[in-house]
Amino acid sequence: MRSSNRRFLPITCIAAAVLSVLAAGGLRAEGEPEGVLAGAADPTIIVAPGDDKGYYVFATGRGLPFYHSTDLVNWRRAGRVFERAVPEWAAEKVPGTGGIWAPHIERIGEHYHLYYSCSTFGKQRSVIGLAVNRALDPQDP
Repeated sequence: MRSSNRRFLPITCIAAAVLSVLAAGGLRAEGEPEGVLAGAADPTIIVAPGDDKGYYVFATGRGLPFYHSTDLVNWRRAGRVFERAVPEWAAEKVPGTGGIWAPHIERIGEHYHLYYSCSTFGKQRSVIGLAVNRALDPQDP
């Protein structure tokens, strides 16, 4: 019984090392693109209207960062939804929150609805926010 435990330990260590490298994004399939979205947590994507408008991805982060692509391979950071790390109302409701996580976007009628969460770890206090806008492109008035 004791010798089988000795064999199990090295295999467990190797598996843990491989999983930690995979989780960190250190191993990719050959030819897989490396871009700004590598490591973007909780991404949500939407197709922009029009033939050449492309795609927008919103991800967890301070101010709710978002990215744009016309080909789903090459991405550029397009900005942040909020100037502050979290909206003022959310900072008041959840003291200590420092970022926005788990966004979800969808188009309803002529408006885009972007849902997001703010919370602090280890506490049972969270809020869900909703940002509504007619355009995705930050340059669009």
